[in-house]
Parts: sequence; C-alpha cells; structure tokens
Amino acid sequence: MDDYEALWRDRPMYVMRAPCDSLPLVAHLPMQATPGTTWVYNDVGYLPTEDGGWRTNAYSVPIVGGPDGGADTTTADLAALWDALLGGRLLREATLERMLTPHWRTDPSDGEGHYGYGIWIARRGGAPPRTR
Repeated sequence: MDDYEALWRDRPMYVMRAPCDSLPLVAHLPMQATPGTTWVYNDVGYLPTEDGGWRTNAYSVPIVGGPDGGADTTTADLAALWDALLGGRLLREATLERMLTPHWRTDPSDGEGHYGYGIWIARRGGAPPRTR
C-alpha cells in the first residue's frame, strides 16, 4: 500500500469505536512479507517519508483501548506495570528475556533502534537493554 492516508478518507478515524472497526480497511490487503522474514512497522499513525523519515498521519488517531497507542491509563499505573514487568512478577524470566531481545533493527542507518516482542528497544552505544 502506497497511500496509507487513503484508508481514512472514506472512513475517518472518528467513526471507529473499537479496534475491530478498522479491520475492513486492511483485511483484504495481501501480507507485506512472509511471517518471520522481516520487520515491518504496521501502525498507520505514522507514515514513512521519501527521505527515510517519519511524519504523523493526520487522518489517524488511536482508538482508546487499541493496540496502536490507544492505552488509557495513569502514570502511576504505567509505572506499576513496568515495575512488575521488569521485576519478573508478570512473565517468566525466559519469556521476559525473549521479549526484551532485539529481534529487528528499526532504523538500518544506526545500530541503536530495535524492536523486541511488543516493545521498542534503544541500545545506546551497542549496550544491551537494561532490564532491572
């Protein structure tokens, strides 16, 4: 798909009430790659630019409760979540380690930006991510 903004022109984001409301926009599209072969950013809230950067998609606003940044929480609850996650109270150690392992480089021009399983990882100066 070359024009992600086109997704929202006929069905604007403000009519979306639940994450499943967006499925008709993309369900008919072919997969971009075979699973496990590459990493592809798939949130239409940001769009790639011709110069390799990113810009905001003015037609897209996350649905509250959606997987693309639609979390509705407090800073205290978010801090408690991170404390529990990184403190080993939510996942087994092996699962947490796999989640925090850089699986895909998000920006080929630098060695710092990576993506684990459901989490962005910054490896400053090649150092491994801090988990505790």
